[in-house]
Amino acid sequence: MALILPDPVDPERNVASALSRAHLGLFILAAREYLARPSEAWFVPYQAPRLSREDARRRTGERGTHVAVVGLPRDRAVVDDTLYPQIFRAVRVMREALDREGFSVIGAAGTAGGPHVIIVLETAESERPALRVREGPPPGIDRVGEFLTKWEERTGELL
Repeated sequence: MALILPDPVDPERNVASALSRAHLGLFILAAREYLARPSEAWFVPYQAPRLSREDARRRTGERGTHVAVVGLPRDRAVVDDTLYPQIFRAVRVMREALDREGFSVIGAAGTAGGPHVIIVLETAESERPALRVREGPPPGIDRVGEFLTKWEERTGELL
C-alpha cells in the first residue's frame, strides 16, 4: 500500500514517500478517529511531558526491560532532510545487530533533539543470551558438513 501526497510547492514530489508502514498505519488510525470525532485539537502539536531519568528507570523496572540510550552531537550543518534518513538507518542497523546477537528488540527510535542526536533501544534482556541458534543450510545440501565443522570449531559443541 502506498500513500501519494503531492507537495503543494512541488507537485512532482510525494511528501509521503518516506512514510514507514508503522507510521502509515498510525496515520490511518488517526484519520479514522478524526472522522469519528472531528476537532481542532487534531491540528495542535502534541507536547509529550518530559520524563525524568528516575521515572524512566522506574518504568523500565516495571516493564522488566533494558533501555540503552545513545547520544551523539548533532552537526547543525546537516539539514533535517539529510539527517533523519541517517538517523533512521542507524536505528535500523543497531536493531539488526541486536537481533543477530540474540536480543529481543522491543522498540527502537531516534530523533534529533536540540544539539544532540538521540537513539533509544529497548530489549527484553540486558545481556546477550548464553544460547544462540545458528540457522544452517537445509538437510541434503552439500555444505551441511562445512557448516557443522565451522560452528563446532568456534563453540566446541553442537546440539
